[in-house]
This record gives sequence, structure tokens and C-alpha cells, in this order.
Amino acid sequence: MIKDVLQIGEPILEKPTKEVTDISSSEVKTIINDLVDTCIAMSERSAGLSSNQIGYDLRICVCRRTDLEDQSNRESSSAVDDKTLWEVMINPEITKASKDESAYWEGCLSIGETEKDTIWGPVWRPDTITLIYTNREGEKKELEATDFFSHVVQHELDHLDGVLFISKVPNPEKNLWKSPRLNEFLEKNKEFPPVA
Repeated sequence: MIKDVLQIGEPILEKPTKEVTDISSSEVKTIINDLVDTCIAMSERSAGLSSNQIGYDLRICVCRRTDLEDQSNRESSSAVDDKTLWEVMINPEITKASKDESAYWEGCLSIGETEKDTIWGPVWRPDTITLIYTNREGEKKELEATDFFSHVVQHELDHLDGVLFISKVPNPEKNLWKSPRLNEFLEKNKEFPPVA
């Protein structure tokens, strides 16, 4: 079911979620379906979603496999199907992070109900991470995430820990931009603003 995304100020967004203990429960299946349905419905704006963003208090998120989309585009192959594109991660945990970091401009469905209201800002994160999690079939997985996909995963894991990306933006009074202003800058300059 497509759910409304909770907005900044909702207490559940600022609290760590609880570990999933029964992966086969009907509640977990409902959360997974709601996360995936909501991501698909908002795919123009979404690279991921965490359970607390739609009102659930369990450690489950969905991350868009931007790495697979990039590979598909490079190889001119068919589009990635929705089940593969939206990776379900239950009890995800980062086991290794590179020392090398990069900044990507991040936005969030919980910080702006519409595209026009979305706030963006640069966040420095490790370029490469390794994580372990359980997928929707109950299989234990280990995954290396790099570049933008690494940032997507870390953004969603922050949500599960009760952390919003804006708390990680350096010099927020200069580096937080609303969509219209950022889009105008991108149109004119063909690149993101320098980190102030």
C-alpha cells in the first residue's frame, strides 16, 4: 500500500528503530510491501525509504540499486525490474567503511512534501561500504556499495538510527538549498554548487 511519508518534526524520525526479530511476521511483510509500493509510486523523487518514514518502528529500509541502473544504462540493456531495483534490507549493518570520502548532494522525502519544497545539501560520507543484512526472502546478504549507491544506503541507515541528513550538512546556513534555487543553479552551471 502506498503510504504518506512522515515529515521532519515527527518524533518517530528522531528515534532509533528496533531490530526485527521475526522476519516471517505479517507486520514485516506489510512494512516491506508498503515501503516498496511507496518507493515505486515516488520513484521520480526517491532513492530509498526507511520504515520509520512511513510510521513503522522496525529496522527495515529499501534502497534503490542505482549501481544496477547505471550498469544497465552503460550496457544499453533492458531496465532493471522493480523487485531487483528496490533492495529490501532488514537489520542492515555496516561492517566496513573506506577512509576515502566524497560529498553528494542529498535530499529527503521527509524534508519537503513536494519536489518544490525539498531541501538539499551536501553530505560527506565514505565512498565505499560493506554491509550485511537480511533480504525479503530471509537470506543473509553481504554487499559492497560504492559511490552514489553507498551514499543512498548510508542515508537510509541514518534514518533507521534516528538521524536526518540535514544534521550532517556542513555550514547548513550556506549549504542547504530548496529545489527551485538548486535547479536554477544546476541549469545555469551544469554542476552542483561548491560546498561552502
